[in-house]
Amino acid sequence: MTKPEDSKKNSLVDSLSGNKEYNPLFIPSEIPEGMKNFAIYQKYNYFAWPYWIARYINTVNERIQSLPFFLYNNHCRTWYTINSFLSSGSIRIDPSGMVHPAWSSWSLEFWMYVDNSFIQFHNDNYIKQEIDNGVVKTTYNHPDFTYRQSVYITHTNIDEAVVVNNVHYKKKNKAYFIIAIRPYTTETLSGLDSIELAKNNFIRINNEYHSALLIKPDYVLTGNEIYGDIDFKRKEYKHKVTSNAGMATMAFVYDITNKEHEIAVRVAVNKDSKISVPKVIIKSTQNEYTNYIDLRMKEGIGITVGKNIINEWVNFCKFSALVEAANIEINNNQKQDIARYYFTTMALNRMGHFQQSLSIINYILKNIRIKDDLESILSAAYTCNILGDYYRIVKDTSFLQNNYPVCRSYAQNILQFCKELKNIKKYILLDHSDETASHHTWHVPVIISALENLAFMSRSLGLFGDETKFLAEANKLEASVVSVLFHISQEASKEEEKLIEWLPKHGKPLRKQKISLKESLEFANTINTSNNRILLYSSFLYPYIVHITRKYTTQRIIDDIINAGKGLPLYNTIISGIDVINSLSLANSMLYAHDKRAVDIIHAIITLCKKRKFMPNFLDPVSGHAIVKEPISIVAVSLLFQAIRNICFIDHPERLELFPVPVEEWFGDAQIVITNAPSRFGNLSFVSTSTSDEFVIQFTDVPRFIPHDILINLPFKAKIKKADDFIVKYETEKSWCINGWPSELRFKR
Repeated sequence: MTKPEDSKKNSLVDSLSGNKEYNPLFIPSEIPEGMKNFAIYQKYNYFAWPYWIARYINTVNERIQSLPFFLYNNHCRTWYTINSFLSSGSIRIDPSGMVHPAWSSWSLEFWMYVDNSFIQFHNDNYIKQEIDNGVVKTTYNHPDFTYRQSVYITHTNIDEAVVVNNVHYKKKNKAYFIIAIRPYTTETLSGLDSIELAKNNFIRINNEYHSALLIKPDYVLTGNEIYGDIDFKRKEYKHKVTSNAGMATMAFVYDITNKEHEIAVRVAVNKDSKISVPKVIIKSTQNEYTNYIDLRMKEGIGITVGKNIINEWVNFCKFSALVEAANIEINNNQKQDIARYYFTTMALNRMGHFQQSLSIINYILKNIRIKDDLESILSAAYTCNILGDYYRIVKDTSFLQNNYPVCRSYAQNILQFCKELKNIKKYILLDHSDETASHHTWHVPVIISALENLAFMSRSLGLFGDETKFLAEANKLEASVVSVLFHISQEASKEEEKLIEWLPKHGKPLRKQKISLKESLEFANTINTSNNRILLYSSFLYPYIVHITRKYTTQRIIDDIINAGKGLPLYNTIISGIDVINSLSLANSMLYAHDKRAVDIIHAIITLCKKRKFMPNFLDPVSGHAIVKEPISIVAVSLLFQAIRNICFIDHPERLELFPVPVEEWFGDAQIVITNAPSRFGNLSFVSTSTSDEFVIQFTDVPRFIPHDILINLPFKAKIKKADDFIVKYETEKSWCINGWPSELRFKR
């Protein structure tokens, strides 16, 4: 990346005002898509429509917000995504069991035909859906029949999804099960031009063999914009249908009267793949897939808390991160994609899936495009953060030596940005309304974090001159931003009965049980603390410049964010939904600040998402559906996993802290088992066991680097049993700071 020419000195300023992210008149891509959907829906209103359209029609207990002449799925974005972990491409399964490749404009739906009417599986009262060892299982318990679906991935000559349908009809009259190829997906309407049932039950969709039946149907029904939707009374026995409007549809009908059937269909996962193998054996291929997923899930970190539901969410996070890691792609919005991969690699590094992290890193370094604009600066900063975070956990010197030259080249442009940023500080932070300024300042902690990672990598290579330069610039920028956004209060705060790692003006931890904090941060008078947009400032506290949480007391900032978010978890009044990402970002910073309300946030979010196991950017608390963006956001998944890990332990630069905010229900008659947990000290493994009169922590392995101190926090008063392999440096009734690496710690209640 070259240094900007003098004639382009104001290019960063221009990009701030011209970038679509800052332009209030910028039209998102969803608007034209929604208008197209509305036109299709109005023109062909005699068609049956998918589950998410049904949520528009049946608005009981739902708060669907849409524009006139606009029909886009921004209210019911709840679906599972699965793949093989080995290749790009994935399959979506919505709550009704509708299945489609993520790239397609068509889908497979599954219906019943009973008493001269079609039954779509849209009634939420009958739906139950879960993911079990990588297999998405959907059940529809209708009064007249039971439908069970399993979707998994197998590999023949290509990656395929196998959809296994089991139907049990309870009555004796005629009943039919239908596999329908439909001209819509979880987001779009129309786009299906032709369907043909070919030899060997292969299905040609839009002229490509993307699907196949395992059992020959009893009937074939067709429809399009001319003949209308599928009609059971119109048995034409045609095996091909076309449409000039993208509204072709075909149904494969199976008579299931008085018998239980297993009817399966196959779908190609990747757009460029074609199904050619005529048969698959369901039982063996499903067992192969679940065994493979189980093997991959057991790799890396293990976190088990008795029989707590948190164990399921650890597995959910690991599975979701591996699915994301298999779909690496940088599209038009480079900065946004690399930012997403920053959170992906943060999770993968802490899970112990280093090979997947390396794949993402190599892909980014190969495909990143660097120009002299703001997006490139931020892309470079995120890349430095990704590389720095990987090295911080793995401590691979050869990796650092190979990649540091790239980071150093990016650093020159980041430093140039900082120089211009200080010149335009007033422009960015003060001369705009709070609504606009919040978008600008959201990027500043990314730059600060990149400089700190550059300093850390420089020091690790013995380049102390570079370290000093990068660290000095990070400190200056941080001080400049803090002076604008925040106010440093010199008034004494309430007394705290806890150990503080370190404080300004103090080189060593205070040993007093009660201390008064002399310096704390609060929002400056220029920030409207009642404005819901201050939720964005959660990123200042975590993950970008998390040390601010430890350098100052941030309780006032946390309280202001909570108030603006209408309580916990944070509620975004602009989106009209729970802001999951900023809530989890705040929860992590609260764990660093020893704020017990962090646990309330985590518990509230997993409770809201537990019905179908998803973790979106935004969540409608009334309908329980994901809204606006992806139903499983890798950013939210990463922050949730980090929060669970941070409840168990935090690896500070020179201190290991166990249970920073101890969850009391975890300390009953149960075990907390942590195995192979990557950290800056190396892999950590320990087991804690609670009984009625004693609490024991057993360290089963010695990490690569021994931390200077270990700080243990418990939810109850206890006395530590001293031993020869550690020294108690100081203690309170519920916290102990020790030096050494003991094999066992015992606490008497």
